[in-house]
Amino acid sequence: MAAKLETVSTAPNMDDRRLAPRVDLEGRYSLMVDCRDGSEPVECAILDFSVTGVRIVVPEGVTLPDDVQVVIGEISHNARVVWRRDGIAGVDLVDEHYSIY
Repeated sequence: MAAKLETVSTAPNMDDRRLAPRVDLEGRYSLMVDCRDGSEPVECAILDFSVTGVRIVVPEGVTLPDDVQVVIGEISHNARVVWRRDGIAGVDLVDEHYSIY
């Protein structure tokens, strides 16, 4: 049986600048982050996602540059790491902002 995806509440908040609702995955799925520096892509657990971004767990000892390529299966997205805190990063899927309008 497939896991049910839950939409995380995004009550109005002055600090909440998200353009789209997010879905909580609690790390059950992962994606690859290509740092575009010739090194191997890094596997990161997905905490939650929306059409415009993802919140990921970055492996210990890995530092992501600001501009990365996010690879999910056969699909890749130009992306920007917009915040980092305690091994977790918020990643903006740059190309996807146009798809929600």
